[in-house]
Amino acid sequence: MQRHRVLLVLLAVFLLSSLTFANDSPPLKPTTPLLQAIEGAAQLQVPSLDNPGIPKPVWKTCSAQTFCPVTGCFLFCSGQTSCTVQATSVTCDGSATNCPSCPTPPPNCFDPCEWCECRALGFTAFQCRGSCTEN
Repeated sequence: MQRHRVLLVLLAVFLLSSLTFANDSPPLKPTTPLLQAIEGAAQLQVPSLDNPGIPKPVWKTCSAQTFCPVTGCFLFCSGQTSCTVQATSVTCDGSATNCPSCPTPPPNCFDPCEWCECRALGFTAFQCRGSCTEN
């Protein structure tokens, strides 16, 4: 029994001395450019996404809409910064959409907007008759 205690004490002294030697050794330094780059990257700190100094983006949107007075065509646009409505046009972010310009549609036309758009493309009244069948 005595012999076991002596062995345990010697073992404990050996382990403690080896631990102190391990702590006393200088830290290893990277010797290659790759190891130096890895160590440098490991020391970088990534900024927090919850940083109150960085404002969160605010997405601004707007839209404009109107009906053309002669044809009843519906105009619509959407933008990021500015949207305005005029009597015969809508403008969003500087891009204007105008009411189609054409002769007055025939009476009782079920879709005067389509007829007017057909005429604005340069087709004749006869060619556009399919888009404006009288009731």
